[in-house]
Amino acid sequence: MVPCNLCRTPTEENNLTGGVCSVCSPWWPSVKSMVELTPTWQKDAEECEFSDETMRWIEENNIQPDDEGWAKVLSKIMGDTETSELLDEWNDRTISIILEDIKRVILPELPLFQRGIFRNQKIWGLSTDLRFGKVMDTEVLYDNGVLRIDGHKIAYGPGNLLMRFLLENRTDPGGRFSRVMQQLLGLSAKDLSQRERIPETNSNRKWEGGFRLAGSVRPFLLGSEFNSPDPPFDWNPEGFDLVVLDNERNRHRMPLPKSSRSIEAFTAIWNGRDGSILAKHLRGISFRWALNTGIIQSDSIANPTERSFQLLRTIVDSMPHIEVDGFQLAIIGTSGVEWRISAGTGMHGAPYIVRPVGRTPLGNVVLFREVCVYDDSEQLPIGDRIATMALGLMNDEDTAKRVDTVRQGINMVTRHFSESLHKPREVPYR
Repeated sequence: MVPCNLCRTPTEENNLTGGVCSVCSPWWPSVKSMVELTPTWQKDAEECEFSDETMRWIEENNIQPDDEGWAKVLSKIMGDTETSELLDEWNDRTISIILEDIKRVILPELPLFQRGIFRNQKIWGLSTDLRFGKVMDTEVLYDNGVLRIDGHKIAYGPGNLLMRFLLENRTDPGGRFSRVMQQLLGLSAKDLSQRERIPETNSNRKWEGGFRLAGSVRPFLLGSEFNSPDPPFDWNPEGFDLVVLDNERNRHRMPLPKSSRSIEAFTAIWNGRDGSILAKHLRGISFRWALNTGIIQSDSIANPTERSFQLLRTIVDSMPHIEVDGFQLAIIGTSGVEWRISAGTGMHGAPYIVRPVGRTPLGNVVLFREVCVYDDSEQLPIGDRIATMALGLMNDEDTAKRVDTVRQGINMVTRHFSESLHKPREVPYR
């Protein structure tokens, strides 16, 4: 098995074309440069002289990127914080024991506790019950696959890290966890000078509400909303990882701190809360430390574009009514109408073209004219936009109630090719 160059999903080598799987292939030319270029932040980190002395200190003292090691490094560069202030009493073993006691509310099947492609929000198979419980003094509500904590809806991200936020018993654990997700996985913002002024997480952000807006958008960067490279972070149930590329394009994966205090400090410094010099210092250290100690993993996700296509690949592989047909995605809607999503510049500059499909009595495909279903989501990576559109068309009867052009597309096919429609079906999820 070899990872696809775009979605990084392990794939049989004979199923790759030019290193890319059939799901990603139509869009590979339009995103290839985004994926293959060395990120700007990494080039700057390589040239950063601020980190030389700190790296020598790390190497001389054989400091490892675990919780204690990160606490020492952050304490050293911050200058006014003791190592003990950045540590907590929890670890992954104690959290797994606690999770057993509260698994009625915080289900171990949640994407928060899954790895690989299963980290993405599932849309079926999870309990639809409404459940309520408490972790320390924080109320936790389970509602149809989503946790509601302090008014924040959290569907995925590092589950063990979320538990550490809860167990630490400081104020607003749901909000603080959401803000770390925002800052590491990306949003644009004008002001990072005060942590309390960072925007609160809204219900339509990627880690909260299932598939509707499922991807990573641009990150905070030193208080600027214009100079915004893709954030180089990924996650697993235990916490976040930094993924960097060496000169041979190998991917080095290094864990970030797992204690809630340390990851908040790391995030704030990385994104410029304490000034650009300290941010560059931390980035230089992190880059060189990851090259020295990080595990080389060829399937690691290095940016939101790759993550978005991993999501799309997951959907196509798991949904019985979505499949690859040549250089298009073929979708059978709940109405029985077929749809095609192909690469290209669509209505209003969308990165895809959507057409309904009819079939003659002999089975020949008839493509209708393009349907305008512009998603107004330019801030999202392309894979997320395609995934959102594919799921919307798979559930086309519901989508038609909100999008008149989809309703018109269904009517056109039904009027001319009613005898060749697929059997309508009920929506498998809501």
